Amino acid sequence: MYFWSIFTILFLVLMIYLMTFLLMSEELELPQSNDGFECGFEMYSKYSLSLRVHFFFVGVLFLIFDIELVISLPMLAFSTHIMEWSLFWTLFCFILFIGLIMELNLGSLDWKA
Repeated sequence: MYFWSIFTILFLVLMIYLMTFLLMSEELELPQSNDGFECGFEMYSKYSLSLRVHFFFVGVLFLIFDIELVISLPMLAFSTHIMEWSLFWTLFCFILFIGLIMELNLGSLDWKA
């Protein structure tokens, strides 16, 4: 009975040791590691088109704000209580406006050279 408990503890210690060894070991730097990968073929040229992350970030913000508005607008057609809808719409637009102000204050929408 003690054999299995000792064996289990030793096995767990060995696994933890191996995991830390694998995670802490240095990776080999291969010459191809910084190259692009095009379906397994070598690239014709070393030039790669690099896009700034800012374009991607502005696109994501646009999608977030646009999808929230597009999803909420059809709710007006199914709403039978105009007062509840107007309260919801006012609160929803206020939250979107606060989010936009926060993004402006954080500098996410500033175009930097």
